[in-house]
Amino acid sequence: MSRKNGISILIVEDEIITAMLIKKRLADLRADICGIATSGEDAIMIAESRNPELVLMDIRLSGVIDGIQAAERIVSSVLSKIIFITGYADENVRNKAGKVNPLAFMTKPVNFDSLMRIITQEFCSEKKIS
Repeated sequence: MSRKNGISILIVEDEIITAMLIKKRLADLRADICGIATSGEDAIMIAESRNPELVLMDIRLSGVIDGIQAAERIVSSVLSKIIFITGYADENVRNKAGKVNPLAFMTKPVNFDSLMRIITQEFCSEKKIS
């Protein structure tokens, strides 16, 4: 799917201030932010309707479905790539999240240089990102 403004990204984060900070930093990539979801249920709904190329996924979310469960559903139906960004990095969480085959597993606070590098490396060969 061709996009005018760069890659399509869904931000899934229940802390709206963190979500807005991520959105602002992604402006450097001229990314198309197709939505911000605060729950796993909303993330699935937005992903299925907007088909993002990338989902930045928190693990602990409001609602019944956590970020790992939402990512599993999104990856199986939409084929989006996932980057987990979470404050919970224990080994059990990492192992469970690893089953989704994410591009990366990052802990908060977000290292935006690393995040931008991962996104650019993964998507720059597919389209121009400046």
